[in-house]
Amino acid sequence: MEPLTTNCVALAALLVAPVALWAGPARLGPHDRWLLVSVLGSGGTRLAASVLGARSTNRRGAGAGRLRVAVRGGAYFAASCVALHVLTVLFGAPVLELATDTFLFALLLATYTALPCLCLRGPNLTRWVHLLVGSWHGTPSERATRVVIMGSLSGAWLGAFPIPLDWDRPWQQWPITCTVGATLGHGLGLLGACALLLAGRGKPRHTKKPI
Repeated sequence: MEPLTTNCVALAALLVAPVALWAGPARLGPHDRWLLVSVLGSGGTRLAASVLGARSTNRRGAGAGRLRVAVRGGAYFAASCVALHVLTVLFGAPVLELATDTFLFALLLATYTALPCLCLRGPNLTRWVHLLVGSWHGTPSERATRVVIMGSLSGAWLGAFPIPLDWDRPWQQWPITCTVGATLGHGLGLLGACALLLAGRGKPRHTKKPI
């Protein structure tokens, strides 16, 4: 799948997440349903696009190489979940209490941030850093991915503001508001990414003149 199609499908899958508040396994609460559908929808779309892209460039004898990349990619994603869990605790999340909810939130955030980097640049930390902190003069796919990541992180950060307020509402429990904020920020980031990719389609490509 091309980047524009991937982002549009991911956005469509994300719109299904609110349905999880009323549907799904009875043993799971509304927040867990929302989180599960969001992870499967967004993550599944990214992985499917990555697999389809790999198949389109399939070459003989490349199976072992793809397997190594898949294993390294899984290790990178797992490390991202752990790193985001630690970072979330450093920002004030409970250390032991609700540790499972904190890790599930880190899984959601890794799906919204690390997985796009992984699908675009593969398991390469140097390329991830360049993608995240590089200039805005990169490829349209790089700029679109950066918008998605920034939207997700900003939404998660803004979602933390209602938690310490003394309203005594059930939805203020950690990490409900951060999950909703990250999901909304991710959705807005996907909209911005689609807009950037559409705008880039109308611009002529510059080619180097032969010397």
